Formats: sequence, C-alpha cells, structure tokens
Amino acid sequence: MDKVKRKRGRPPKKQRAIYQYSVRFNEAENARFEVLFLKSGIRYRSWYIKKQVLEGKAKIIHIDPVDTDFYIRLTNFYAQFAAIGRNYTQVVEDIRRKFGDRRAAIMLTPLAKATIELVKLSQAHKSMTEDFRTTVVDYHWNGNK
Repeated sequence: MDKVKRKRGRPPKKQRAIYQYSVRFNEAENARFEVLFLKSGIRYRSWYIKKQVLEGKAKIIHIDPVDTDFYIRLTNFYAQFAAIGRNYTQVVEDIRRKFGDRRAAIMLTPLAKATIELVKLSQAHKSMTEDFRTTVVDYHWNGNK
C-alpha cells in the first residue's frame, strides 16, 4: 500500500527572513531608543528597528491628554444640550395643556429667559469647538508636533 505523506506543522513562508543583524547601545543611547520606541506605538522593538532602517522615518503620533479631555467634555456638553432641547418641548406642551395659554405664557417667561441664555451658551460652545478645531486638530492633522 502506498502511504500518502501528509504535510504537518506551520506552512512555510514565501520569503523567509533569514538575515539577522545585531546592535548594541550604551545607557544613553538605550534610553533614547526606548523613548522613541514608546512614542512610535509599534508593538515590537524589532518591527520598530526594521521600519526605521528600511523606511527612514517612523511617524510618531502624539495624543495630548488635555486635548482629549477637552474634546470629551465638549461632546458631553453637546449631549446634555440635546437632552435639554428634547425636554423643553415636552415641558411647554404639558404646561399649555394643564394651565391654558394665558397662564402658561406667564409661567413660561422665566423659561424663555433661560432659553436665551442657553442659546448664548450654545454659540460660545460652537466658537470653542471651532477654536479647538483650528488650533489643535488642524495643527496635528497637518503633520506638526
């Protein structure tokens, strides 16, 4: 009987990496290398070295926690503002139904003043978002830092 030989193990790579190089660093060079490696965000040191040698320059993306926190707070503020808008409509309809148009107009006067303040706050929010976009996002997006 002919036995069929089965292939076992890991399938072979088309282009095996068989060449190996060694580099040694002193304390200062190693500290600098570690900082650059951590900034790059690449998972393995060997991948980082290979990218640096073959491509010349690795892109380092800096994420500032202050900018991230500011963005999160702006997003949360927008969500709260949208919730206020939804509740505002419900409150106005309920007051008109329960108290009538004349008394509702008297009761809704303070609400109208608060709404004007919210509109001003919304405009300030929009200007802050635009400032954030022009100063931070566009700055980083254009490859700076």
